[in-house]
Amino acid sequence: MTIEQPPPNINETEEESRAKNVEITKKAVEALRAKGINNNCQSCGKSNWNIYSFKIVATYASQAYFPAKQPLNLPVLNLTCLECGWMSLYSLKVLGVEV
Repeated sequence: MTIEQPPPNINETEEESRAKNVEITKKAVEALRAKGINNNCQSCGKSNWNIYSFKIVATYASQAYFPAKQPLNLPVLNLTCLECGWMSLYSLKVLGVEV
């Protein structure tokens, strides 16, 4: 499988894009805390996370090919436990974080 990088936003520098992503991630983490989400890993019980936000580009399960004519762009916050590798995905839309 080949993973291609999306075309860069020509109106943003790489530094601006990274800074924007850091702000999105901070807002998402604040939203999780406000909702009382447990900080411990569901698998190992520790609290050592790599946290970042990104968009998942997906197709409906019924589509037999990729790329789809109309792919789904799902903005998410990813938490990966650095102890055991457990991954959690949270919808940025549900958290109220605009991207």
